[in-house]
Amino acid sequence: MLGQTAGRPQQYLESKINATAEIPPTRLDREEFIMNQPRRGQLTCRVAVHRARYDGDVRRDLLNKKNRALEDARRAHTALEDGRLADALSALDSLQSRADADFPNLSLEGDADGDGKPEDVLVWARSRQGEIRNSLTLTCAPGPFIFGDDGRFAGAPTARLSWSGPGSVSLDGIPLRARWTHRPDHTADRKLTAKNGEVVFHPRVDLFVESSFLQVELDANSPITDCRSAFHRRRQALVFVGADREDVRVSLEQETVSRLKRFPWDVSLVNEEEISAGGGTTIRLDAHTKIVRYPEGDIHRAHIVFRATICSGGTGKSVFQGESPVLEGFGVSPADAVRVALETLKENFSPWLDEKVKGLP
Repeated sequence: MLGQTAGRPQQYLESKINATAEIPPTRLDREEFIMNQPRRGQLTCRVAVHRARYDGDVRRDLLNKKNRALEDARRAHTALEDGRLADALSALDSLQSRADADFPNLSLEGDADGDGKPEDVLVWARSRQGEIRNSLTLTCAPGPFIFGDDGRFAGAPTARLSWSGPGSVSLDGIPLRARWTHRPDHTADRKLTAKNGEVVFHPRVDLFVESSFLQVELDANSPITDCRSAFHRRRQALVFVGADREDVRVSLEQETVSRLKRFPWDVSLVNEEEISAGGGTTIRLDAHTKIVRYPEGDIHRAHIVFRATICSGGTGKSVFQGESPVLEGFGVSPADAVRVALETLKENFSPWLDEKVKGLP
């Protein structure tokens, strides 16, 4: 720091140390500060207290802490007797927090449930937490919930608590928390259950993750088995359909787009130059139609063959190159034969297309 004394600038260093000790509040009878080696900033602080008074303060402090912990245990017992599960969990959570802070690695003797028999209150609390944990079941809507580039998703990622223990309990007001599995130290959302034990979450989706899972659990020191909902980014699918006949191209184009839109994709029709550039999920279909006239009369057979190239996700890697099932039809004219062949698109071509693309990332 810079300062000035008698008109002359000076430079000096200043440091500040805050120190605390885990002792109960008590009056100090004497304080003494000794500066050792000032250049190194070593300071010794000596305090003195009256031994009998200090021991009395320690006993009163421990007794107050014990009484607060026992009060939490009694509140938890009463709430469990009344079926108020949220209040019981809150009291048990408070008791556990007090024990960790005030009685680490120690037992706490007392009457927790009012039966007049002393017992280890902390063991009793852990037993109650275990019973609750084994009687609660948490289920999540599986998804997948599809989100776009704006981070919004369709549907409601819900979680529901159900009780299988003895008696009837109230499931409302129980705190649940949700977090992404790829960010386990960050809570994405917190909610309290409704009367039916259900919660609807509205987490903020991380757009840098293609696929993620929302993990839901009890927001307390007695966690139950968690459940998860899947989230997936909406895919961009580029489609090009080429054919040597316009009626074949139009029918194939309409059926392909209709089938692909059943998946969580944004489907776009592109030209040949755009599909050749690649990128994302691309599906190219080239149709060739062969028509044969039978010599016995006005009977024509249409034979339609599709050549398909399918590339996956962001890698652009080809996952299929080959022919699809052949379509055939007969008619009194070439147009009639082609029309009859195209009527079998839904029966022959569409299931094949579903099978080829359903596993794409």
